[in-house]
Amino acid sequence: MRDKKGELLQYYLEDDTLQVKEEKEQNSGMVQGEFIKRHRAINQDSETGNFVNWKDLKCGSTIFIYGKRFRICK
Repeated sequence: MRDKKGELLQYYLEDDTLQVKEEKEQNSGMVQGEFIKRHRAINQDSETGNFVNWKDLKCGSTIFIYGKRFRICK
């Protein structure tokens, strides 16, 4: 199991897309970088199965994309 320093979620208002990158650690021997490439992603926590939008990204909220939970901290 790997201990991550952090992930960066970037949301683009102009087309409602997002991307998630993880911090790279030098000489870790593991694949690093983009976790989710920029595109519209479905929030699997949503009962309606809607795409993630800016209303879902409130501080303290959690979104669930491709089997992984992301907690919005800042």
